[in-house]
Amino acid sequence: MLQAFIMKRIASAIIKKVMEKRAIKKMQKYVEKPNELDIQMTATRKKLARFGETLEEVEKEIAILKKDSHPIRDFVTCDCCKKKLKQIKGK
Repeated sequence: MLQAFIMKRIASAIIKKVMEKRAIKKMQKYVEKPNELDIQMTATRKKLARFGETLEEVEKEIAILKKDSHPIRDFVTCDCCKKKLKQIKGK
């Protein structure tokens, strides 16, 4: 009777430890190996980096164009029809 009780306790402890090891292995697999969401995040980060580089290039080109462009011309406008009549001199 006592031996049966001890055997049940030992068996349940062994089963418990084995199940814990399996659960730990599953968790380690989930944590260490890249899963579906990790792959999506790396792809998103790559796209974001590419868009950032493109945005910087466009901003540089805009700055160059602004520097090279001529100043905005000022015109005298007609009060009744709002047409631009002639350029204001001195600007």
